[in-house]
Amino acid sequence: MEPTLDQQVMLVKGKHRYLFRYQQGSELAALDAFVALASDAQSDFDWFDAAVLSYQISKGFRESDDEVSGWDSDYGQSQEEYWP
Repeated sequence: MEPTLDQQVMLVKGKHRYLFRYQQGSELAALDAFVALASDAQSDFDWFDAAVLSYQISKGFRESDDEVSGWDSDYGQSQEEYWP
């Protein structure tokens, strides 16, 4: 049985659509793929695009961290949302 590719990030840039699917826990492999694509001079995918998708992956980490840590019962939101 093949592993499920349950995570994904996507970037639309002009006529190109970049969709990366990966298994949870394989985020570093996805980041390696961004680096490889951005390093390829023949690709329209650049370092800014890699940074945008890396941010999307890190945002997923924060969201899953909120699920693990739970919500603040006094305010109904995560502490990260109301701390400076």
